[in-house]
This record gives sequence, C-alpha cells and structure tokens, in this order.
Amino acid sequence: MLNITPIIPHHAYAAQTPQNRTWHDWHKVMGHIYIGSVKMLKEKDMVKRMEVNPDIQSPQCISCIKAKSHITPFPEQSKTEYKEISDITFTDVWGPARTTGIRGECYYVSFTDGTTRCTQIHFMKKKDVLRHIKDYQAFIKTQTSKNLKAMQFDGRGEYIDHEVINYLKSCRIQYEITAAHSPTQNGIAERLNCTLIEHACAMMLEHNIPYFLWPEAVTYACYLKNRSPTQALKELITPEEAFTGKKPDISMLQEFGVKCWVLQQDGQNSKLDPKS
Repeated sequence: MLNITPIIPHHAYAAQTPQNRTWHDWHKVMGHIYIGSVKMLKEKDMVKRMEVNPDIQSPQCISCIKAKSHITPFPEQSKTEYKEISDITFTDVWGPARTTGIRGECYYVSFTDGTTRCTQIHFMKKKDVLRHIKDYQAFIKTQTSKNLKAMQFDGRGEYIDHEVINYLKSCRIQYEITAAHSPTQNGIAERLNCTLIEHACAMMLEHNIPYFLWPEAVTYACYLKNRSPTQALKELITPEEAFTGKKPDISMLQEFGVKCWVLQQDGQNSKLDPKS
C-alpha cells in the first residue's frame, strides 16, 4: 500500500465529475458494454452515485463498430414455406475433389427442391453448370409438368456467369444470389454437401474402398438421403414420397461395398469359363 495523494489539475477534475458524464461517457467507463445495459444500471438503481447528464445526445461509438462487427446469425430454420414442387431450387457446386473419380469426375452440382427436399446430383469434369441446370429443368418438366420458378445459389463464378444468368432470364426463372461470405444463407445446399460427403466417407472406410470410387459413394448417399426422414418436412414422409407421391420400397437395398457376383456378358468368355 502506498500512502499517496494524487494531484489533479482543477480543470481536469471538473471535466470528469459525475455530474458532467453523459450516457456515452458511462458507456466507455463501463468497458463499452451495450448502451441499454448502461441505462439499466441507472434506471433500475443497480449501482450507487451514477450521475448522468441527459441533455447531451450520445454519439455513435466508432470503437464498438470497429471491434464488434460480425455477421448477424441466420435462423436455424427458414420461416419461408414453399407449397409446390419447383417453387424454389437450392443448388451448389462441390469440389474440386483431391482424387479424380473413376470417369474423371472432379465436381458435382446438387439440386434440392425446396418443397420436398428431394435432391439430384450431377457429376462434372469441369464446372459446366449451365448444361446440368438445363437437364434438371427438363427432368422437373417431364416428371411433374411444372416449370422451374426460382433458384438460389451463391455468388461464385460458375453461377453468375453471363450465359447462366441470361438463360435464367430467358426462361423467366427468378434467381437469388446469397450474400458473400455467408454460406449459411444457402444453408440447405451447404448442409447437403456436408451430409453427402460424410456419409460417403463412412461407407468407403467401412470396406476400405479406393478413393477414386467417391462418385459412386456420393451417388448412393444421395439415393439414401431421398429415402430417409428429414425434419424439414412437416409430415412423416421421406423426400422421395413427397416428390413422387409413392412410398419408397427399400427391401432390395444392400450395404454399400458388399461383394457381389457380376454376370459377364461381353462375349469374351468361352463355354468352359465361369459366367460370373
């Protein structure tokens, strides 16, 4: 303990008297806490001798803007409800894969219907997204007699390409581009990628399957995803039933990677050679 008495100039002491402190001054004194919390201390009589001069309007705290800026969290579930198939389609591109697929695949593009959450994936050697958008559009038209109404995707180059945007405009398809650095805004497509890749990896590791067969594993993971329950649907049905109206039959499903006999039909085996 030091027995000292600070010597403070008269003008400095007058400037810091509690009677002259504004809400902004107390905001800084209290370590830049929320201004509402500062006012609560005074209004709820939670502390003693907190004198405030309310006549001076508090400025915006630039230090808080610099130190506390962050992305506003997105809701865990979207509040928007879609009533019909093709009302909106969520799409995203995954890749490039570190290991090229057995047919040279490096990417895949996913299309998830916002109403049924039924998903289709298309594999690509390069990011030719437009061709697969046309294929998915034709599939929806053939299977449901409906036209694509809207698509949501991120702002990466493969989607904001002039050919893609001009084609969507020519087909009167609305498009929504999510904000930069906000993958959560396109959460349905982003979570899908995580789900498919994790399930595909688990299935491949179970039977030590080589990595170049990752497209086969992802395809099967997507097939199973469409026949699995999801909290996104209010009814206790699978995305496959929501899309087709028919309950899927899974009696013939097998574990991915199990051994099987394949009938050889290339005409190369002789009459005495095994057929399988």
